[in-house]
Amino acid sequence: MSLALMGGTFDPVHVGHLRSAEEVASLLDFRTIRLIPSYIPPHRRLPGTSALQRLKMLKLAIQDNAQLEVDDREVRREGRSYSVDTLAEIRQEIGDVEPLCFVLGIDAFRLVEEWHRWRELTDYAHLIVMSRPEMNEHPRDQAMSEELNAWIESREGELQDVSLTPAGSVCFIELTQLAVSSTSIREMVLARQSTRYLLPESVRNFIDENGLYR
Repeated sequence: MSLALMGGTFDPVHVGHLRSAEEVASLLDFRTIRLIPSYIPPHRRLPGTSALQRLKMLKLAIQDNAQLEVDDREVRREGRSYSVDTLAEIRQEIGDVEPLCFVLGIDAFRLVEEWHRWRELTDYAHLIVMSRPEMNEHPRDQAMSEELNAWIESREGELQDVSLTPAGSVCFIELTQLAVSSTSIREMVLARQSTRYLLPESVRNFIDENGLYR
């Protein structure tokens, strides 16, 4: 495998994001995982920090990991950040043959029907959906519409096969996702509580030096 993408607001990036990227990289032996911060997330409140600040924190967070890189195309593109547009751009850049994977969490995937042109996502990439080990049911059986379940069933594939085709599959993987969120970190910073070990130290310092989330 060569390339995987993980998008998000990263407001701020934290150890949960980085650990998920690390596990995905190890599981599928990706050469590179690109982290893509959104400019304006279509389905979330506007971030309290600027896109350039979030981009800077992400670059600080991964500076010692050669397998991770930051892709700033959504920040440069400005406007609402639609994943389908980003996947289409990258597919055009890498050609029609190379496998491409788009990694997202199960909670985001449950809302995928609200995404812009969501049915086209698998035209450009495989979807790798991260679920938690404590889930006892197939993720497809949990709070998903009949239409989405049918769409998944027509595309669900085995993880080991995604390297054989450029795009088209939906695969579910279990990862040890850490119980930490950007929301909780912002609340902790506002309350002057310690965020040590929840963020890379370089990101903690950047937040403190720039008075973010206060």
